[in-house]
Amino acid sequence: MLRWCVDHDELPMLVLLRRYLKLAIRHCVRHNLMDIPLADASALDPPLPFSLDLVPHQLPEPALLVARLLPND
Repeated sequence: MLRWCVDHDELPMLVLLRRYLKLAIRHCVRHNLMDIPLADASALDPPLPFSLDLVPHQLPEPALLVARLLPND
């Protein structure tokens, strides 16, 4: 889902980012990776099961965020 958002120049839903980061943090805690600098994370062997490059590094001001409502089916 994050790949799709990046490819379409869309900001992922915050709930999706929150879940993705929680899973990434849980993985890093379990594998004692929290002290690895982000710059060195891409060179880990085995590689991380998630992509830090897909996580936005800047978010818009909260007043600029828009809730997306899905149509009823």
